[in-house]
Amino acid sequence: EAGSEPVDMLVLRNLFDNCTRLRMLDIKIGEKTASPNWKGKSQLRAHYRLLLDNFTNSACEGFRLAGFNGAPPCFTSRDPLLDIGGGSESAKKKALRLVFSIMPGAEMLSHFIDMHNTPVTSAGTEPGSTMSGTELAEIVLHELVLKLTIVAVACRRVAVPQKWVGSSIALAFDCGRLPPRHCGED
Repeated sequence: EAGSEPVDMLVLRNLFDNCTRLRMLDIKIGEKTASPNWKGKSQLRAHYRLLLDNFTNSACEGFRLAGFNGAPPCFTSRDPLLDIGGGSESAKKKALRLVFSIMPGAEMLSHFIDMHNTPVTSAGTEPGSTMSGTELAEIVLHELVLKLTIVAVACRRVAVPQKWVGSSIALAFDCGRLPPRHCGED
């Protein structure tokens, strides 16, 4: 309305919306990812999670990978149980969860922006009319730095301390479509 003060709003959108192939990291934030009696977590389950957190990247860097949608072929082709002769799908899923939880941040981002074997569609048909996978990765990293800096500053400016236990952040981009060269960083 005219004359009223501007209001800050958070608009949520389905990240898969309008994406050819979404690549997304689900990252749990904090050294401790559980607390007794917080959001229905029992004391036993919270203490179990706290014990596990000591062996994950949460204890090392303060965050851990919880999920990876649209991973690149070089990541999806690895079998965490290969050295022991394979295993059931359930065992592979549990082993992959372990791989996620101990993965350092640099390795997470390396797999996240890996475009060298990712099948993509091009917006244009002429050679050079679309950005390369490497250019897209550079833009994604640039935008991540900008957006995560804004989030970090906003979190630091909160006047009242917050309990961030169980919080996560998603990093995502459309890795299935190379943008046209003329559209810039949009």
